[in-house]
Amino acid sequence: MLIPVCAKNNDRMSSFHQIEVECPACRARQDIRIWQAIDAARNKEVREQLITGRINYFYCSSCRFEGEIAAPLLYYDTEKQFCASYVPAEYLDDEEYVSRTFTPDGTVRAGGFAEGGISPGTDYFRHAHIVFSLPELIRYVLFRERVSQLVPPVSGGEP
Repeated sequence: MLIPVCAKNNDRMSSFHQIEVECPACRARQDIRIWQAIDAARNKEVREQLITGRINYFYCSSCRFEGEIAAPLLYYDTEKQFCASYVPAEYLDDEEYVSRTFTPDGTVRAGGFAEGGISPGTDYFRHAHIVFSLPELIRYVLFRERVSQLVPPVSGGEP
């Protein structure tokens, strides 16, 4: 059971909520940080937490129970100009979330990521790559970073 508290951070365009979580195994309560948006260009340490699997992850200090917290996560890089959004599969059953976030063709609505403190103003936000697991998000981020290292930017009309 997740119990939100008031702490929120929109520092440097990345955003998180501090929430109190009750361990499903031993019922101990502890505060954890749930990231909603990561601006990789401005917040490299949080990007590293994602890549190493330490983002939106619960570890009970009392009984050592651990597991991923299913929460939507927007990842974007303003320098490399790409955006990806993790949508936990269970959120697809939330009609309000889906209709508020996406258009019928699967692109992101203007302001669709407003919950994470982000309002897409560029094409790469609107055409965010949607993924349905955190490992898939990590693989996509690493792929895009590798491509940006190996493939020079194109000027002109190449698709």
